[in-house]
Amino acid sequence: KAARNKVALTNAVRKHLPTYLELMRTHIQKEDHVVYPMADQIFSKADQRDLARAFDRVENETMDADAHARYHRLAHELAGRPAPAKRSAHPRPGRRN
Repeated sequence: KAARNKVALTNAVRKHLPTYLELMRTHIQKEDHVVYPMADQIFSKADQRDLARAFDRVENETMDADAHARYHRLAHELAGRPAPAKRSAHPRPGRRN
C-alpha cells in the first residue's frame, strides 16, 4: 500500500508541476523586473547588506546547510529531468544571480 501511495503522490506532483513551474516563472519575473529594481532604489547598499545577513541568519537557524540542494534535486527528480551540477543561492535585493 505504501508503494501505491508513493506512486499516486508522485503522479499527482508530476501532473501539477507544470502549473507550479509557470507560477514560479511569473513570480521570479516580477521579482527580477519589479521588486528588485524597486528595492535597489529604496534601500541603501548598507541596508541591503543588513537584509542579506538577516535572511542568512534566519535561514541558517531554520534550515540545515543542504536543504536548498535537496529541494532542487527533488524538484528535478519529480520533473524527470537531471538536476544541474550546482545552483547559487537565491537572489536578494542588490544581488543578481
